Amino acid sequence: MDTTAALLEWAKQRSLRWAVRDDDKVTYWEGRVEHYLVGPLLETEPRNWRTEIAILREE
Repeated sequence: MDTTAALLEWAKQRSLRWAVRDDDKVTYWEGRVEHYLVGPLLETEPRNWRTEIAILREE
């Protein structure tokens, strides 16, 4: 499971809600950032990449 899918599943299991809305099959995130801690510039093997994700939760 990739990082994003794991985070979304973790939140779903805890009934956490993101600051997001869906409109005509398009998802609009109020705040979502992903960046590599270890990525293609440092590591050629994708399975060794490490990602940090931050998603704004709904109040």
